[in-house]
Amino acid sequence: MTKIYDTSSLLIKAEEIFNLDDKIVITNITLKELENIKTSINKDQSVKYAARQLLRQLNENSDKYTCIIYKPIFENWLRAHDIELNNDGKILATAYDYLQNHQNEKCIFYTNDLALKVIAE
Repeated sequence: MTKIYDTSSLLIKAEEIFNLDDKIVITNITLKELENIKTSINKDQSVKYAARQLLRQLNENSDKYTCIIYKPIFENWLRAHDIELNNDGKILATAYDYLQNHQNEKCIFYTNDLALKVIAE
C-alpha cells in the first residue's frame, strides 16, 4: 500500500513509518515545511527537535520513500476546486496528481489537519 503523508501526520508518525512495508510518499512542500519548522522562532523546542529528528530519519532512509514535486500547473486544479493556494493546498494538489497517475495502487492520504482532511475527502 502507498501512504502519502502531509507534514503534521509525518511528524506524529515519524517513529513508525520506516518500520512498515508500505511505500511512503511525501512532497517537496513537506520537506520545506520541516526545514522551516526546525529553525522557526514560533515553534517550541520539542516540535523543532521532532522536525530535526525526522529530517535525519529521512536522510538515513532515502531509499524507503519517494518525494513528489509540486508543480505550478497544479494551481489550476486548486482554483478549479476553490482550494486556497497555501502549503496545505499544494500538498493536497501534489498528492492528488500522484493518485491520478497511480490509480492501480491502493493509496491513502494521511493528515492530522482537520480542515485539510475535510477538503481531501
